[in-house]
Amino acid sequence: MRSFAHESIHGIGNRVKRHVDTVTYALRFVFSMDTATPGRAAHQKRIDLIREDRVWFGAQAELGAS
Repeated sequence: MRSFAHESIHGIGNRVKRHVDTVTYALRFVFSMDTATPGRAAHQKRIDLIREDRVWFGAQAELGAS
C-alpha cells in the first residue's frame, strides 16, 4: 500500500506532465502554421498533427490506466 505522501507526489507529477504536454501541443500547433505552405496544405498539416497527438495521448492514457 502506498503512503499518502507518495500518492500526492505522484498526482502532482502527473498534473505537471499534463501541463507540459498541453504547452508542447500548443507550440507544435503554432509552429505548424507554415506561412510558405498554401492554405489547404497547411490546414491538412495541422489536422495530421492533431491526429498524431490524439493517438499519442491515447496511448499514454492506456499506459497510465494499466
